Amino acid sequence: MPYYPPKIAASSNGTLYISWNGATDVTSYNVLAGTTATGLKVVASVQKTGFETNFTLPAGVGYKYVQAQAVNGTVAYAGGSSNVLALAGNGTATASGTAAAATATVAPYKGAAAAVVVTASTSVMAAVAALVFAFAL
Repeated sequence: MPYYPPKIAASSNGTLYISWNGATDVTSYNVLAGTTATGLKVVASVQKTGFETNFTLPAGVGYKYVQAQAVNGTVAYAGGSSNVLALAGNGTATASGTAAAATATVAPYKGAAAAVVVTASTSVMAAVAALVFAFAL
């Protein structure tokens, strides 16, 4: 298994993007969601589809936090859960976890279509997760 946990990112329309680089025996991902970061429940099981798997959250449910959990057959991997992702719904997402935290904000900048600002990053992987979210918008 890879050293880093799976990554999860979200677009503003509720589509989640899940990947775990190097985890070739993952067959599916459990999608956990909830209104609090500590009250997540499995809301779907999504078959892995290549390098990046996507899933669209149902509209109008009001989930504020999501997490992905890697599965092989019927067994969830120990250490195979992504950081919890806070869904802000305004082009901003915060990835949090024991190893790192990062925030990415997408906004127009000096005539460019968008600029990405990463703050509060304590690791390169957290910054990458935030940038993946930002470019998925």
